[in-house]
Amino acid sequence: MEIIQEKKNNELNEKTGENDVFIYPHQPSMTIYILLITIVSAIVVAVSIRLVYKDSYLKAFIDNLTTFVVCFLILTLGSIILRTISFFAELEYLKNHYDNQVHKIFTSTFEFNVISIVFIVICSIYMIMFALRKGDILSYTRAFDSTSNILIFLLSIIASQSIGLFRYKSNSTYTFNTLDGVDYGTGMAYSYYYGYLKIILPSDGVNNPGLRAKMEDYEHNQSTSEVKITIPVKKLFILIPESGHIPPDLRDASNNWLESTTNLENEIRDRAGTKRRTYRNTVYKIHPGGEGQKRRPVYIVVEGATPMLTFYEILQHSHKHSDTYKKNRVQIIAAFYKTLQNILNDNAECRDTCELVYYKDYDKNGTRVNIGEILLDRIRKDAPHCC
Repeated sequence: MEIIQEKKNNELNEKTGENDVFIYPHQPSMTIYILLITIVSAIVVAVSIRLVYKDSYLKAFIDNLTTFVVCFLILTLGSIILRTISFFAELEYLKNHYDNQVHKIFTSTFEFNVISIVFIVICSIYMIMFALRKGDILSYTRAFDSTSNILIFLLSIIASQSIGLFRYKSNSTYTFNTLDGVDYGTGMAYSYYYGYLKIILPSDGVNNPGLRAKMEDYEHNQSTSEVKITIPVKKLFILIPESGHIPPDLRDASNNWLESTTNLENEIRDRAGTKRRTYRNTVYKIHPGGEGQKRRPVYIVVEGATPMLTFYEILQHSHKHSDTYKKNRVQIIAAFYKTLQNILNDNAECRDTCELVYYKDYDKNGTRVNIGEILLDRIRKDAPHCC
């Protein structure tokens, strides 16, 4: 597959005349990796057989094979022990990440890949047959008193690592922390902040007055002598639902509590080759109790986090990484929220003009929650007398 792709890239370079200056991004070739592992393994096996050789190469090969099987099964036992420890550690996240279903933790922790299962089965059958014929297994588990045994032990480590013997699909916070900030959720947070929030929230001192000033302009322009329009909390509220789904009109997520009005003044920038790219924010009215209650509406600037909707749409299709994203959905969204909150906290020009609203958009019965109620509770914390 890598060879075919490289050929296509070369053909395209030749057509565009950019073969000397344009380099296509690529992932490390698995073909080369497998080839190098095979070569190293063959050298190790050849040297080990030669060290053990006395009067028969076949006997030397069988001795090394038996040593390899013993070492591999010991490593398998170590993998099972580590998975057991991880299983009990994952119980901490039983409610939040696994919906109180222990079997999900068991599956994600003790699931071996196909190649590992094949190795384990073959090695187990070999050891059973060896024990029935020879009976002396302990002789292969004693201290490594020869160079060949050490080489075979190293080979078993290489083999177990290559086939993913210690790799499992646990989705705890610990697993994500080992990525050191390069997981998908963290990447989305940085892109969202620098590609959008940092553009619309603060004033640039020249053309963009900042989001707070735009809200004040909205109040002035929309108010009349009879009705004074007020946005009680001058922040951009960003919705981050647990499912990732955000409807085009927030009315549909609020039992008709929310009603869109007009937009704040547009922000126009030349960005990434696009001239006069437009950024806009919509002002909504919250009708406490619903539109039919005829209570005084509360104005708010609110929108969904667009990366969450993109992520949700990715999960609806089958791609190379879809299964991984689906199994780690909760953690990816949590990483997005946590990272974005930290970025905002570290930037004085943005932290007081934006508030993240992370919430479970469906209750235990599968009923959609009313985002209007959640937003009203948030507004009351800063402006308790507004509604």
